[in-house]
Amino acid sequence: MLLVIGATGNVGRPTAETLLRRGATVRVTARDPARLASMAREGAQVMRLDLGDPTTFAPALEGVTGLLLVRPPELSKVEEGMFPLIDAAVEAGVEHVALLSVPAAERHDFLPHARLEAKLRAGPLSRTFLRAGFFSQNLLGLYRPGLDAGALTAPTGDGKVAWVDTRDLGEAAAAALMSPPQGEQVWTLTGPEALSFAEVAARLSGVLGRKIRHTPQSLPRWITTLRGQGMPWDQVAVTTALQLVIRFGGEAVVDPTLGQVLGRPARRIEAIADELRA
Repeated sequence: MLLVIGATGNVGRPTAETLLRRGATVRVTARDPARLASMAREGAQVMRLDLGDPTTFAPALEGVTGLLLVRPPELSKVEEGMFPLIDAAVEAGVEHVALLSVPAAERHDFLPHARLEAKLRAGPLSRTFLRAGFFSQNLLGLYRPGLDAGALTAPTGDGKVAWVDTRDLGEAAAAALMSPPQGEQVWTLTGPEALSFAEVAARLSGVLGRKIRHTPQSLPRWITTLRGQGMPWDQVAVTTALQLVIRFGGEAVVDPTLGQVLGRPARRIEAIADELRA
């Protein structure tokens, strides 16, 4: 049994879908299992798991050999929710964890991903660190309001991003879960090219047939905008830190691993266009 935690999310859902297509026995969880009704129709076992309710851990983990662990964006204090889940996984006899992390996590100890990697390294589970680059699908969420108005707005300066499509990440996560390593493996998973936000705006303008302009934003304005959208301070801090990582070149490295895992080229940024039209 393979467990996908956070199966309603950008990476969890394509991971579960890929596992099901490949014939794996899959359990998916969410705080509200009703949101996973479509996954149940596709053959997944659906259960409730709430990181704020440890009584949900053991039932969800029963019989599980491998799991995909994804940090919810709103959870910055991973010690309070995810560390107990990892401990419960050890007690339940889980053998392997695939953790969605970030590139060079060991150099960014201010990010919760680094603390999760350290927690897993200190324990007995075999593990795959899926150090995923910046999601193309962030254009559908964090930056979507600006894009709908014709502007790609960010405090990232001229920093470049090796944008990675979460559908590709789902395939890579499925591969890690179905062929787990002994010990530890670290995959840096990026898209095939690094583009600045200005270059992305130009690419999207071409494929969408409408003008998208790049609009740089100051950090104070960025923070004010996020707070105005109701984002909690902890999440604002993590989100802003990731923008600074981009600004100073931390997401610009292109790594070939994803294409090697997939056995085909990774998707380019233009692949997000159909979803932006929706």
